[in-house]
Amino acid sequence: MKRVAVLGGGPAGSVAAERLASAGLETYLLDEKLAWEKPCGGGLTYKAYQKYPFLIDNNLPKKLVTRTVLTDERGGSVGMRLSQPLVIYSRLELNGMLLKRAEESGARIEKTRVLGLDRRSNGWSVRTKHGTIETDYCVVATGARNGLRDVGTQWTGADTMYALGYWVPSNQEHVDIHFFRGFEGYIWVFPRCGHLSVGICGKGEPAQQLRQRLESYMRERSILLKDAVFYGHALPSLERPAWRNNRVAGDGWLAVGDSAGLVDPVTGEGLYYAIRSGDLASQVILDEQMNPAEKAAAYRQHLQ
Repeated sequence: MKRVAVLGGGPAGSVAAERLASAGLETYLLDEKLAWEKPCGGGLTYKAYQKYPFLIDNNLPKKLVTRTVLTDERGGSVGMRLSQPLVIYSRLELNGMLLKRAEESGARIEKTRVLGLDRRSNGWSVRTKHGTIETDYCVVATGARNGLRDVGTQWTGADTMYALGYWVPSNQEHVDIHFFRGFEGYIWVFPRCGHLSVGICGKGEPAQQLRQRLESYMRERSILLKDAVFYGHALPSLERPAWRNNRVAGDGWLAVGDSAGLVDPVTGEGLYYAIRSGDLASQVILDEQMNPAEKAAAYRQHLQ
């Protein structure tokens, strides 16, 4: 194997590209947006930066949060001191760092949209807005809105959750998490560098109802909507049957991060699983002792 195309430049794709390029494979990373802001993302738990210390040992602007308050309508509130801080970045900054690491390792980064994949006897033809790239293997890192129907996980509406909320020009030093009776989800208030991320994620309610629930919460707590910026998107949140049949790999391709459905179905946490799956996918691809036909099954085993 000489050339690999990584389709998507978020954390999962960037980490996979860095590892592959560092090992000497000709690596293309293709993404329409490259580094971009994602208002609800950017929080890294201890398990992430313990496994990958560069996620905390860097000069990027970051917020270290050591206190969280959990609230439930039935049981009141409890404050918890974290033994290890939650590290919160701007996703623009975090994605930019991961892309830079990939580029410095030798990956060729192209800002372009992937239009489709065509399977060849000896690899793939990757069609983009700017031409076609012939490659031996593909890493699918196109995120939750994967438009490539023949690769990556498949899910129904029941296997997704909505995440929506506001950037609020305000500050606080702790994380708030609020649970509601009869609601499969929660509201969060995350301190970030220069603003708060105030949002809601959940299942079983339409987006407009979620937004109304969130805005009611904000009014009750005097969190001002004035000058706040709204955002929203869907996240994978696989039900049990979907996990059993999750399509994470196939002939000549491995999916990572959101495009493999690798998001905690309860909390919506995805960053650790994105980074970890990108790393694991690269290990499988680089294993020269493994027959190419065995790589999909080996990757599935690594994810378990």
